[in-house]
Amino acid sequence: MTRLPISIEWPRLVRTFAISFVCVSTLMSTHAMAEPTAAERSLATALFDQGRALMAEGKIDEACIKLAESQRMDPGGGTLLNLALCHERQGKIATAWTEFREARAIAKKDGRADREAAADAAIQKLEPLLSRVSVVVPVESKIAGLTVEIDGSPVPEAGWGTAFPIDPGTHAVTMKAPGYRVSKSSFDIGKDPISTTVNVPKLEKESGPTLPVAGPASSIAVSAGKPPRGGAGPDASSSSIRTVGFVVGGVGLALVGVSAVTGGLAIKNDSTADENCDGNVCADPADVELSRQALTLSYASTATFGLGMAGVLVGAVVIAVAPKNTAGKVSLSVGPGSISVAGRF
Repeated sequence: MTRLPISIEWPRLVRTFAISFVCVSTLMSTHAMAEPTAAERSLATALFDQGRALMAEGKIDEACIKLAESQRMDPGGGTLLNLALCHERQGKIATAWTEFREARAIAKKDGRADREAAADAAIQKLEPLLSRVSVVVPVESKIAGLTVEIDGSPVPEAGWGTAFPIDPGTHAVTMKAPGYRVSKSSFDIGKDPISTTVNVPKLEKESGPTLPVAGPASSIAVSAGKPPRGGAGPDASSSSIRTVGFVVGGVGLALVGVSAVTGGLAIKNDSTADENCDGNVCADPADVELSRQALTLSYASTATFGLGMAGVLVGAVVIAVAPKNTAGKVSLSVGPGSISVAGRF
């Protein structure tokens, strides 16, 4: 009986994957590094000019909004310096200090000694005026999944116990964990530099009595002294779009895995038939059946690989083109016999 020999061209599949992976990586890199359009540059320049004019008129709050949007649309060292100056005049000392440090690094990279000197002078002036806050989580308060947020910005566990600059004003603290009641408190930072400690209380379980909202005195200890560096909380406005991208990409990866399994079975069946047959002639019908199964599996392997890569491509594109303001990050990695997409959203 005649068998149906197969030839699974793994080199071609690997080559196809490599090309697809390069395309995805290039697309995502291009998107991430995309230059502002001519219209965006034009509007950013107009906003910058308006911001400078508003600062000169003493309309600081309006000026900072204009300059911040200009910097977002078309980032630049000069705009960042002006934004830092605006925030300083607005009383946001910690924000200004952080921006001056970033502007100094950019100026040094660009070889702008004048801007570097201006930023350095501002940093030295603001250093003594900084207030700082640190999050302290006692052993009895540490539970799985605990998160601490200040003004909506998560303070990572690695930052617990580390003091970082914070702007004057009233700040909201939220402490939560899965299966536990949310605890909230607040604290005030005045114009004079102080060190503030946020002491995280032991959270109540959901099944327990209702936990009253803690006041500043119950969870905050303030002491005179000197000064983590904080960052803005994630903007979840496009989390649903990114979620779709991760789901589609995940399905694609699953199909690539199915392709590997079916391809392996096809090779195994074909090898068994090849050992028992003389060329394409088999004495045992079972070997012919193995050969047919191998052929079917090879087709399935190729088809699922193509669909899987399409899913990975589509998922990666959806994630890459999500709005810029999300805090999400995405990465693709390849390991021995595996592909993975990792992200935060």
